[in-house]
Amino acid sequence: MEKIKIIHCDDQAVFRRGVFESLQKYDDIELIGEAVHGLDLLNKLENLTPDVIILNMMMPVMSGMETLPILREKFPHIKVFVLSLVDDPSMVCMAIERGANGYVCKVSELEEVYRAIRVCYKKWFYINDLVSDAFKWKLEKDEKKKLIDPGLN
Repeated sequence: MEKIKIIHCDDQAVFRRGVFESLQKYDDIELIGEAVHGLDLLNKLENLTPDVIILNMMMPVMSGMETLPILREKFPHIKVFVLSLVDDPSMVCMAIERGANGYVCKVSELEEVYRAIRVCYKKWFYINDLVSDAFKWKLEKDEKKKLIDPGLN
């Protein structure tokens, strides 16, 4: 069985350890590295080749939001999904616009995290209710702007 190689980038060591231990129950997942912020992740990618990166948005030194465009430019073949406490629609949309292949909230069940890994790896994008609702929010916001200022069309 082919294993999906994962790097988890999150500044909270206890959370990283919990995700690692939880994902060990899946035979097709292999955690090959951990990073504490975006710069640490980029440095580790010089020696590691993951299939999927699990990326937190809010981290010191270099946030996930700052890291995403660099990942897309330097490592376009690696899938990246966000695992964050932030479920704000504007953040979700911004992460997707900057190159995230999916977005999952940290309060989600382990099964959704696993599903996001599998779907990103196999199909490129993982669209759950959070992402779908964020896109709907953005479309409605853009439509309201057009009504207020028709010159934006």
